[in-house]
Amino acid sequence: MLGFEVNINGNKMIVASENGVTSICLNYGFNSEMDGINICGSSESYSFDWGGKTVQNSDKVIVRLIETDQVSIPEKIKKKETRKILEEYYRLKKELQEKGMI
Repeated sequence: MLGFEVNINGNKMIVASENGVTSICLNYGFNSEMDGINICGSSESYSFDWGGKTVQNSDKVIVRLIETDQVSIPEKIKKKETRKILEEYYRLKKELQEKGMI
């Protein structure tokens, strides 16, 4: 599967979600409380969180797209509640139809 090799100041991890999506968000700017890198992913049934890492000026962050069959263990794994998501979808769809928006 395709995944990312993330190297932050020499600390490497491999992140990927088979049959899903993996996201890396790097924030740095005016509000230093928001500075950091967040790494997460999801598959059809689960969401994964490899945690947030703090970054500061002059940190070295390297992200490479790689083919891998091994993944670093996420800090959090959460089973998606598909039934609740579908119920919310149909509720919102009905609401939009009643308002003539779809």
